[in-house]
Amino acid sequence: MQRFARILLVSLSALFAGNLPALAASVSGRVRDANANAFLLGATVTIRELDRTTTTGPGGEYSFGDVPAGTYQLIVSHLGGSDFTQSVTVAATGDTRADLAVASDVVKLGAFVVEGSREGQLRALQQKRMALDIMDAVAADAMGKFPDGNAAEALRRVPGVSMEIDQDEGRYVVVRGIDSALNNVTLNNQVLGTPSEQGNRGVAMDSVPADLVARLEVSKAVTPDKDGTAIGGSINIVTQSAFDRPDGFFFGSVSGNYDDFRNRTAPAASLTFGRVLGADGRWGIVAGASYSLKIYKSQTSDNLGWSLTNGFWMPSTQESFDYDIMRSRLGVNVALQFRPAAKQELALRVNHNIFTDHEMRQQASFEFKLGTLSNQTALTGTNSGGRSTREFRAYNQTGTIDALALEGKHTLATVYNLTWQVGASRGERDVPKRDDWEFRSGTNAFPNSYNLAGESNLVTPNAAFYDPASYPFRRVRFRHDLEREDVLSAQADLKREASFGSMRGFWKAGTKFVRREKADDRENSNYTLAGTAFTLAEPGLAGTEPANYFNGRYRFGPTINLAANEAFFRANPNRFTRDVIGSLNNSIAGDFDAREEVFAAYGMASVDLSRTWKLLVGARWEDTQADYGANQLNTVGGTFSGVYRRVTGSSSYSNFMPGLHLAWRPNKKLVAR
Repeated sequence: MQRFARILLVSLSALFAGNLPALAASVSGRVRDANANAFLLGATVTIRELDRTTTTGPGGEYSFGDVPAGTYQLIVSHLGGSDFTQSVTVAATGDTRADLAVASDVVKLGAFVVEGSREGQLRALQQKRMALDIMDAVAADAMGKFPDGNAAEALRRVPGVSMEIDQDEGRYVVVRGIDSALNNVTLNNQVLGTPSEQGNRGVAMDSVPADLVARLEVSKAVTPDKDGTAIGGSINIVTQSAFDRPDGFFFGSVSGNYDDFRNRTAPAASLTFGRVLGADGRWGIVAGASYSLKIYKSQTSDNLGWSLTNGFWMPSTQESFDYDIMRSRLGVNVALQFRPAAKQELALRVNHNIFTDHEMRQQASFEFKLGTLSNQTALTGTNSGGRSTREFRAYNQTGTIDALALEGKHTLATVYNLTWQVGASRGERDVPKRDDWEFRSGTNAFPNSYNLAGESNLVTPNAAFYDPASYPFRRVRFRHDLEREDVLSAQADLKREASFGSMRGFWKAGTKFVRREKADDRENSNYTLAGTAFTLAEPGLAGTEPANYFNGRYRFGPTINLAANEAFFRANPNRFTRDVIGSLNNSIAGDFDAREEVFAAYGMASVDLSRTWKLLVGARWEDTQADYGANQLNTVGGTFSGVYRRVTGSSSYSNFMPGLHLAWRPNKKLVAR
């Protein structure tokens, strides 16, 4: 901590010492789109006579410091509209207010829905064009065009961004092909706790409804003021602000989705409200809620274990799945904003997101490449043996992301811009029920033939494959998981316009502290056969075979009836025995707890080398301290002996991360970075 404080003090002192004394006069205001009556993000404002340019912030705010007294022409430039010019007279001291209302070009032939999406696209492009780093943005208007249920899916259309998919829905965001755990995800720049599985650092963004988001920002080459954990990229989820629209806003939708595979309909609805309160407009409030339900069915079948056999490539296993899925999302966000004086703003933000996932999964695994292979050609062959496993998984999961943040924005002495934020967040993944029933045949129970010609591979077993009596009980596993991550964060940033010789720009410095505490606890109870064997042919234990599986391309075979098997388990406890060693192994092998503290300090400067060239240079330093604990299992011949001990450890390291960004804007339509 002392080392961190010393480095921060030296960094800030160097930045302050290298700047000219402040002049008292400044010009500031907000830029508003007169057609949409909304403030513009990313518009450029230029003082023509001084050849100085700045970019508007999220609420359309702009500011120039160190402006000599005189009369100037302010020029506003933004995509989708012509340049707008307004005269302003600046006094020798104090701040001169100049609010600018510009009109966008309107295409009368477009329907209003199309115009709305164009507005969102233009805002996102404007933000991308004027960003200091390599970034993309998705505006709320653009998200509304697509059937995206969560924030991850809304990002899949961004260039260089892809998704890790779970049951046809995006969960983790992948930037430039880099592991999703190496991205940094924030909510209004606040670090989030994640409900991800088994210690994964990636934020499961399927917990966040898309229709409560104002915009999504993806930085692919981060600047020093962003966390060093963003090796792949930095993703910021931005919610609505009451001060974004002078007359307030009210958005709502009611919809439904129909799954013709399962023949089910499910509802969805969202509502967002925001307005400025009071005659003086100093208070603002935003409240939003979203709920969606999705009930659907999916089927998959894969051929695995490909190998070169007698000069021909062939698979060894076919895995088929039949899913019944019900997923719901509930999101609530509230923000209370207060502007006690000009250029001063405070905000309290509360966000709650909960995602529930109920899955019923039938699985048929067929190891068909057993016994003797005969009659082999490049695409066909016959195997004298094969073994199949029937499994059923009942899986209930709840993922929660909660966030609370208090933040402020302040202009000091007319030229310094201070922003700060303190926040707390919790991510939790709770699996109260995961039951796995398994029945498996003998090794050589199913002679078969295969045919790899055509669009999909066909494996044809003998008739016994479809007989429930061919599948003796193997085991059942009952599992409960609870994973939780708590995050405390605090950060402060100070920015000032500055002169670097004859060139204008700004410097920015800041510090950040993040503390994470994460723990994972699993409880397993595994049971195997005791006493008389039984099979799926026991009355009621087998379920109905899926009709028309893969449109009749394959037959799935017998399934497992969960309710009947649970009743059989309760009624016949003497036919099951608890696997003590296996249960203990599964319960403790993945348990852990960890604490991580990161102290960071950075400094950077941006210089306008010319009207078309901009240079940003800086560095970030991060110091990380971590403590952790887990279980070490004793094995004998590779098998867990039932003996284990808790082990603990710690680590400490520092990283120095320089950064250099160069941007060239030869005209309004081209930017090279």
